Amino acid sequence: MVYARFRVRFPESLWIGRLSREYPSAVVTALSAMGIDDSVVTLVEVVDAPPAEVLELARSDPTVTTFDPVAQSDGRLLFSYRTRSTLYRAAERSGVPPLYPVEVRDGWADIESHASREGVSKLVAELEAENATVEVTAISEGPAGDALLTERQREVLTEAYERGYYDSPRRCSTAELAEELGVAPSTISDLLRRAERRALGALVSDGAS
Repeated sequence: MVYARFRVRFPESLWIGRLSREYPSAVVTALSAMGIDDSVVTLVEVVDAPPAEVLELARSDPTVTTFDPVAQSDGRLLFSYRTRSTLYRAAERSGVPPLYPVEVRDGWADIESHASREGVSKLVAELEAENATVEVTAISEGPAGDALLTERQREVLTEAYERGYYDSPRRCSTAELAEELGVAPSTISDLLRRAERRALGALVSDGAS
């Protein structure tokens, strides 16, 4: 069993990919997905994209059969939608479901999985057969190890650490980090929260083993 991480470039036919390319600084996160009959229902969180534009793009896509907003706050939209997703079915055929949440930025999704090496190869082949571009960015035996964080999470976490965000007293604010990296403060907060959760989760797991 290996841990693998991929970068998957969504094809133009997938509306989530078009959304994230239209708003490249937005963080689009698929929190969960479930196949129902010939469709897939996905729960998604979008940070830093206009909710009205997200709604319009979804409802103008012929593959999206339902779109249901769940919650909305400043710069953040949570919704579920139902569609005929060939990428989801490709993962099903490979027998290697992705580990959620799946983060999408600028048309690229960071996908993680635990599977045999044969399963990983089959997943890549199935995704590529659906016109997705796949890059294997990390693979290791057993748990995530050094591949724990996405490239973007590692970049933001490193910047925060080096600029004194975690010092006491704190030498750098979220707003200053956001200005340095050219994104919204809410995006920085979201990225740091996810990176911290992954890092702490791995630490707790290692301590319990």
